[in-house]
Parts: sequence; C-alpha cells; structure tokens
Amino acid sequence: MGAELLFDLLHARDVAVCRMHHRDVANDGLDRIVRHSGSKKCQCLRHLSTWIAANPGTFDDPLKAGALKDLFVKSTVALIYGTAGTGKTTMVDLIANYFDGDSKLFLAHTNPAVDNFKRRVSASNSEFSTIYSHTKYPTGRHYRLIVIDECSTVSNASLLKILGSTTFDLLVLVGDVYQIESIEFGNWFTTIRSYLPPESVFELTKPFRTTDAALLTLWDRVRNLDDKIEESISKNKYATVLGDSLFKARQADEIILCLNYDGLYGINNVNRFLQASNRSLAVEWGESTYKVNDPILFNDTDRFSGIVFNNLKGKIVKIATDKGRITFDVDIDRTLKLSDFAFAMDIRWTGGSIVQFDVFQRGNTDDDDDASATIVPFQIAYAVAIHKAQGLEFDSVKVVITDANDDRISHAIFYTAITRARQDLNIFWSAEVQQRMLSKMAVRENSKDELILRKRTGVTPVATRQKLTKSRLPV
Repeated sequence: MGAELLFDLLHARDVAVCRMHHRDVANDGLDRIVRHSGSKKCQCLRHLSTWIAANPGTFDDPLKAGALKDLFVKSTVALIYGTAGTGKTTMVDLIANYFDGDSKLFLAHTNPAVDNFKRRVSASNSEFSTIYSHTKYPTGRHYRLIVIDECSTVSNASLLKILGSTTFDLLVLVGDVYQIESIEFGNWFTTIRSYLPPESVFELTKPFRTTDAALLTLWDRVRNLDDKIEESISKNKYATVLGDSLFKARQADEIILCLNYDGLYGINNVNRFLQASNRSLAVEWGESTYKVNDPILFNDTDRFSGIVFNNLKGKIVKIATDKGRITFDVDIDRTLKLSDFAFAMDIRWTGGSIVQFDVFQRGNTDDDDDASATIVPFQIAYAVAIHKAQGLEFDSVKVVITDANDDRISHAIFYTAITRARQDLNIFWSAEVQQRMLSKMAVRENSKDELILRKRTGVTPVATRQKLTKSRLPV
C-alpha cells in the first residue's frame, strides 16, 4: 500500500487522530527550538563591531549590519524573513563569514537552494546538504552554526529529524512565510516568531532580484492582498487572454508555469507544441524526442557526483547517437571548475558551463544492474509545474490559469509563480477567471496548534507577531 493511499485512508477514518499526531510533532520541534534559544546567551559577537569596521564594503544594506549585531544577543536562535530576491542568502553569507573557520552546516529542502548556498557562501569550514541527505546520513559532528533555508517548505517531521540528529551552538532559520508551504504538514515557521526575542528576528524588505518597479509593486500588492492588485495587472498589461501568444517566446530565458499536466494548455501539450516549433533536428530515443536548444530541468539523480542535481536549469547544445547509446551536451546554469570533476565517473566537462554524459539502452551498460545509466536524467522544460519552479528564476515568466484550475491556485502558489520573473511577466487567464480568483484569494493561519503548544509545553510568547490571516476587500 502506497504511503499516500495509507494517509488518505487514515485521514478519512479519523482526521482528528492524524492532525493530533502532526501537532505533537510540531509542538515537540517548536519546544526544542524555543528551549535551545534561551539555553545560554551567546558571547560570540563581542568582536562584531570591529569586524564590520574592518570590512566596510561587505554590506550592501546598512540594515544588515545593524541586524547582525543584534541577532544572537538575546538568543542562540535567529530568524531571517524576506520576500523573493531580498538578499536572504547575502545575509547568511555575512553571518557565515563572521564565523569563518568555525564549523558550519547549511541545509535546504531543495538542491537548487543548496547549490545557491554553495555558490554564494564563501566562508571556510562549511558543509552543504539537503535536509533529506543530512537526516538520512547524519555526520555526527557538532556545529558552531547551522543555517536552514526554505523553512516554509520544511515539514514539522523534517524539522524534528534535524534537531534530533544534529548538535549545534547557533541556529539560523531562513525563509518566506508567503511562499509555497510544505507538501507535508508544516506550520512551525509561521509560529516560531512569537517565541523569540524581537532582536533575533530580521525581516529583509529591499528586493534585489529585479529592479523593475512595476513588478516590485505587483509582488508587494499580492503579498499583502492589496485592493490595487487589479490596477497593477491592468496598468502594466500583465494579463493576457489564452491564445497563440503563449507559444511566442519573449526572451531566451523563459518558462511557462502551469498547474495541469493534461489538457490543451497543460504542461505536456505545451511542451510538445513548443518542441515541435524548435527547428533543430529531432532525435528519437525510446518513446521520447530531443532537440538541440530544448530547455531542460534535471531530475533527482545520484549519478553525477553532485555536479548536476534536481531542478538545475540547462539547455541541450549537442546530441549524438551510437549503437545503444545517446550522448547529450548540456549547457547548465551554474559555474564549473576542474576540481568539480575530480571524482566524477559518468559526466565530462567540455568547457565553460557545458557538461557531457551518456544514456544507454537497457542491457547495453557495462553493468546491467546499473539502471540509472539507462534513464534520461532530465525533463524537457518549455513548461513546468508551479511547484517545480520553487527556488528558480527566469527573465520571462508566463503563468497559465484556466477556468478548470483556478480553484487550485492558492495565495502562496500565485505569489510563488509571479515572483519567478526578473523582467517580463504574463498571466494568461480570462477576465472572469481573474475576477473570480482574486476576489476569493486569502491567507489562512490555524491558531489552534499554537494554543495546544502553549498548553502542552508551558512555553509562552515573548513577542507579538502580526497574524498572517487576511483576505481581500470586495472589489
């Protein structure tokens, strides 16, 4: 019996029991964080002012310098909130560099976020891992500092596994409460803010992903469910009726975000149509077709020594076939160096950001049991699911919302979709769908779990936080 089916059966039989279990997990995780935060006062930043003065060009925002001075003064746990592109990773890098030389662990739910850490955190003695890998294969090390990114996507159970398998002095929690939430039950990140001193909570507000004033205004209005969302959409011509313009690229770095896989404007059909419009020679492999210039996203694979990973962007630049084998050259969206390939067996570096690898027909590998070598490790990605785009960004983003799926677009999903764009944004929907979806858009927060936490653990809030629950005024 599959795990999803089992959960559905349990949920149908006794939803209260399931929710109580998740609440217990959440309460345990929150209780551990709260108690750790007050376990001891950190004297680690006593030389911080001297360090800041010695590195005047390090800070792109003076607010970051001020926040860094306060984060660990009253607590060993710190929170960094921020909307998309506001410099959360930059803030993390500043913290990491102050602790340069100390042991540090950087965790995230997705591989793109982990790679973002690897590329942008320059401090020495740093380890990087997905939460899944770290909790499955714990190192047993004690860390001076642990940083967890994408906290809104971290389930209560995953948080508890991290806390139960890792010892540390300082903990930094990073994320955006308005991004897509955890697929599993996870509400701890919206709650924890009330239980830490205000000095240990820093919210970034200045965006760096884009300088487009119109985009920034729309993001802010959607985030806060402002009554002028429609005005932003109309004034900047973000809304477009579904039609042929969906298939006409505006930029080279472009993605179409959908909810459905099937249907005329589903992911599968959009990918087929746009690949057919690609004039490069078609290469058939099994039941699939590949062309030079096809955009791709890599799937989760352990085959390539971490050089490519789940959700890494790329573009096919060369395809060659031989008996029982197809070879791909792919230009990937990351910087490469020779040392990355020191232990690589199945992937080659051809220069720049281009990698080369082979896929074999089943039964034609040196080891017939090596099934991973017979699987194409990527998907064609002219269009992808909105959830799949979490953590990615593109010059141009097209969001498809039809009358068949507008009821599945939550505030978090819509906000995540539109904040993937750096320059151009188009929302493909009808006027009726726009009115219907925006009029019922809301942010919900369950306060019952927090009340249970207080009763069962005895912990009490030390600060007042703004409740997330909000809905739009009638337009």
